[in-house]
Amino acid sequence: MQAQPSLNGPAYARGDDEAFTATNLSRRPRDWRADYSPKRGVSSYLPKIGRVRSDVEEYSDPVKRTIHPLLQFVPDSPPLAFDLRFKVVDGNAFLFQHLGRNYNEVDLAQLAVNPVAPMLRLYHSRLPWYIDVHQSHTTGVTVFDVLVQLSLQMQTPIHNRHYYNDTLDAADKIALGVRYKERTKGRVEEGRRGILQVDFLGEKFVLEGLVRGKQGMWEVKTRRLN
Repeated sequence: MQAQPSLNGPAYARGDDEAFTATNLSRRPRDWRADYSPKRGVSSYLPKIGRVRSDVEEYSDPVKRTIHPLLQFVPDSPPLAFDLRFKVVDGNAFLFQHLGRNYNEVDLAQLAVNPVAPMLRLYHSRLPWYIDVHQSHTTGVTVFDVLVQLSLQMQTPIHNRHYYNDTLDAADKIALGVRYKERTKGRVEEGRRGILQVDFLGEKFVLEGLVRGKQGMWEVKTRRLN
């Protein structure tokens, strides 16, 4: 039977146990997935000494499921274009590339996978957290569930431990600052929310779809705006 991570509040939403700063760094946050590495290039593939500590519940889905065409990433013809920097509301609509018309409620109500599943776990190589998408109705996770819950998590402000820690180096922090400034430019209220999870995606924040990944999870595929 596949594991079902808890429906309780996610660990990344909990406040810090102490006041972490540039001179009081947190250890690697325990709410990060164990296999996350902020490093790029060859260094990200080097073997790690010892197991990284993580409080994240392990998950695997042994059932071979197929993703709905509205979500299925195809390299030369992605099904989606959705800017994850902004909320679903405020005029930030989903753009389904292959519908040939505006989407409607029937499209969004389609089941995300076949066979159906009550929960899907998503991940992105640049994101320290998993995205656990739970069904909003007993029929299974829908296209709407995936897009809205992914969008909502990307809008989650990070805590000090997610920035002031011994895993991110100076270059990582500078990159997060750049993304924050670009996203909040001219929007004072948005700036007050601080760095959001979406800022970890770097320049590739436009959602293009999902592809089946390791252990029955689904990898989030994104691209640059232009």
